[in-house]
Amino acid sequence: GEVKDIKEGLIELETERESVLGIVSSGEISEGEILSVGERMDYDEITDKIRGKIVLGGTFDRDTLSKAIGMGAGGVIAKDVPEGVLENFQEKKVPTPVIRIDPSDFGKFRQGERVIMDGAKKLIVKL
Repeated sequence: GEVKDIKEGLIELETERESVLGIVSSGEISEGEILSVGERMDYDEITDKIRGKIVLGGTFDRDTLSKAIGMGAGGVIAKDVPEGVLENFQEKKVPTPVIRIDPSDFGKFRQGERVIMDGAKKLIVKL
């Protein structure tokens, strides 16, 4: 993209692709297809269907996130994650990106869309 505007603490880019900037994040870069799981995904609902998918959901607790990552999720986009969980993932250098977004941005993503997530930059770009 091209730099559109620079202000204190903000660089605005203009791109051809829609992107969303997260609030808090952890992890590295991943690409995958979105799997929408609704407002809340419980620990027991996680199956191998999430392997390689970018899981989109409302609320995730620490154990559910850990299991999703352990089962091979490509990344997680969430409205809500408990305080300190993403910071802990950063400390442990968990490579799978997890990005908490503003609830107003939640509707910008749809099941089956492909995205690239960059946990270090808190950025999600639709492909």
